[in-house]
This record gives sequence, structure tokens and C-alpha cells, in this order.
Amino acid sequence: MATTPAPAPPLAPFCSIPEDPTKEFGSNRLGSAALYIEAPKWFIFEGQFRASSATVTALNPPSGFNGSTSNVVFLAVPSGYSRPTYKASLTYKINNDENFLFNFSLERNSYFFFQNPTANYDERIWQGGIIYRFGRKNR
Repeated sequence: MATTPAPAPPLAPFCSIPEDPTKEFGSNRLGSAALYIEAPKWFIFEGQFRASSATVTALNPPSGFNGSTSNVVFLAVPSGYSRPTYKASLTYKINNDENFLFNFSLERNSYFFFQNPTANYDERIWQGGIIYRFGRKNR
């Protein structure tokens, strides 16, 4: 005995992807990790990694698309982004004094786009500073 297949969902107007409002085909991800190390004397190290990314299904018109929507089939293509971030900081306690510190840090932010790789960019930030706390000292 042969069974008949279930009918296919209706197609969206001017689109080759069936409409199914119950499904979400994109996904978002967020991952992070941190590290903090304080030595008994002299140094404090802090590190952090964070990655945020998403994949989204986008509609891409075929080449030669002139704006007319009659008999045009749009294609599903991967789209989205990836944004990893790295941060690190090293603090030196001058003369092992909590009130006199030298801080050096590095931060790197990268932005990658799946659909348009020419929009990718990489950002690096370096900084250093001296912290001197005056007033009441630890007694």
C-alpha cells in the first residue's frame, strides 16, 4: 500500500525558500574565558578572551538582477559575522607597593564578516600608565 507524501509548505512570493515560521535557521554563539593571576610580590596578570559570532541565512539575488521580481529565484547564502576579542594586562608593583603601580595592556578586536570579506578589520590597542595613590597609606 503506497502512502502519499505530505504537501510541501507554500513558497514565499518570488522566493525559492519555503515559508516555515516555526524554524529559525540562524544561530548565535558567545564564548568567553578569563584568567587572573596575582603573585605575592611585584606582578598582577589579567587575561580575557571573548568570541561572539552568528550565522544567518540571507537571500541573495542572482547575477544580472535588474530589480524586477517576476520569475526571479532568490538563493539562500550563508551570512553572519565572527568577533573574537583578546585582552591582556600586566601590572608591576613598583617597590612592591600597592599604591605605586605601572600598568601595561594590550587589546585586539577582530571583526570578520562572512558575506563581505572586504569589510573585515582588525583593531589593536596598546596602553601603559603609572598609578600613584597618595594620601593615607596602609598602616
